[in-house]
Amino acid sequence: GMTSVTNNSAGPVFVRFTAVSQPSPDTAVKEASNGGLELNVRYTGLEDITVDPAEMVQGDEFTAVITVANCSATGNFSNLALTYLIPSGWEIINDRLTGTEENDGRYDRLDIRDDRVLLYFDLPMNTYKKFRIRLRAAYEGDYILPSASCECMYDRSVNACTASERCKVTRLGE
Repeated sequence: GMTSVTNNSAGPVFVRFTAVSQPSPDTAVKEASNGGLELNVRYTGLEDITVDPAEMVQGDEFTAVITVANCSATGNFSNLALTYLIPSGWEIINDRLTGTEENDGRYDRLDIRDDRVLLYFDLPMNTYKKFRIRLRAAYEGDYILPSASCECMYDRSVNACTASERCKVTRLGE
């Protein structure tokens, strides 16, 4: 697309334009970790037992447990943005994120949409945060489980993402 800037004042105008592109959801994304930021997502059912997103049954309720760690030896990370996207066959159950550990999942801002959760937070050196998002396998079919990503908004060299994968929701009784 085109962008234009019009200066209606007598003084100079300074413009900085940053374009960010995201791969289409069906593009395979490899796991990455840069600048000391680490990101991990695992899925749990009842009693914190790990479940496989590739083997969900319609109606299953489960939790995405997202861990973000600052393993950098150089300092604190501020203004991190975490984007967690769900497959189109899943639903986010509610707008509450629940944490279980002290200082667990504290964030500055949370934005929940139909297909994603956006979280903004700081992460001191040698600490981690764990966020839990409750989900439901709603519609049967084969889906792309998109890559989750986290990056420092003002330092693009600090970023991490999970690999994208395929997942499946089968009909109850199959």
